[in-house]
Amino acid sequence: MAYSYPEKKIFLTKLLELFSFIFLLFFRIFRKKQTSRPKNILLIEPFQMGDVLSLTPLLNLLKEHFAEAKIFVLTKKSSGSILHFDSRVSEVFFADFPWSDYGFKKSKLQRWLSLWRSLQKLKSYHFDVGIDTRGDVRSQIVLNYLQCSSVIGYTNYLHSNIFLWGLLLDKKLKKSSEKHRYLWNIELLSLLGVQKLKLSLPSFVPDKSKPSSVFNNYIVLHIGGGWEYKRWQEKKWLSLIDFLLSKNKKVVVVGGEGERSVVEAIQEKSVISDNLVFKITSLEELISLINHTDLFVGLDSGPMNLAVCLNTPVLALFGPGDSEMWHPLSEGSSFIHKKELFGCSPCLQTICHFPLKNCMASIEVSEVINLIKL
Repeated sequence: MAYSYPEKKIFLTKLLELFSFIFLLFFRIFRKKQTSRPKNILLIEPFQMGDVLSLTPLLNLLKEHFAEAKIFVLTKKSSGSILHFDSRVSEVFFADFPWSDYGFKKSKLQRWLSLWRSLQKLKSYHFDVGIDTRGDVRSQIVLNYLQCSSVIGYTNYLHSNIFLWGLLLDKKLKKSSEKHRYLWNIELLSLLGVQKLKLSLPSFVPDKSKPSSVFNNYIVLHIGGGWEYKRWQEKKWLSLIDFLLSKNKKVVVVGGEGERSVVEAIQEKSVISDNLVFKITSLEELISLINHTDLFVGLDSGPMNLAVCLNTPVLALFGPGDSEMWHPLSEGSSFIHKKELFGCSPCLQTICHFPLKNCMASIEVSEVINLIKL
């Protein structure tokens, strides 16, 4: 089932596209013409780390077909810093996107001014190709404002019920035949003449990834989640940890700085064991831990996508998210999603209709254990 947005949002999106096309007509007329071989390619992704990592399957394909081209990514800092560790990306640009950064202390006006200033600095790069894989009219507006010589993208927003006219696109696909985000991102490259559209993992290639000094063989548990209803119950994590320790498995529980309270709450209630370590990691340490683990167990999250892009075996627990779009594709991976029990799946994650008995709570510890190959 695809995401479904209200009719009002669909109408406003098309209205925004129409008015933006009229306003940006000047920029489109006087932009530089695209050369036959693009030299500067810009990928835009204003949302989460998983979204940014979903762009990495494009990198090798772009490098193979346009060896001389430089690849740039425009995103927000909290999501895109991970790309600093991948040398295939020439430069990562950060901007404050008012429609994707939540909880900011800046006023709306300050955020729009901040975005405008960021975009002004990027105009001098003279991008030959701008790529929007979301089918997002806001991203397409940004690429046109930057006067990319050619803007390519989808006219369908994330396989939802929102369809654009494609007024801001020079080359477009209406809708991908693929439902997984990594695969539909790749399909878009057909507009650039790329023919062998095959997913190759690992798709994220860090410059440096030193082996973890914690253990030689271990399982990583990532217990954080941005929205409370994406998280698995604390008592179930504790039960899983106890089971793994009883099987003499080494366990590393990880989380970012924003997940410190969740990690510490479980640490306080866990048994003390030489085989159990809790870590609040930096990005570099997270990459290293995941890149050398035997198995990553976690939620629908950025770190889960990092594990997939590193071709690490993953066991993913899905709740309100869309498993058709994000299920792990790395070798030896599996996932659990009880979407058949919830007619609201996948949800837009604005409100939970079953807060006392939600989709994450329906996942039992025994189901997770059955999928872990010990």
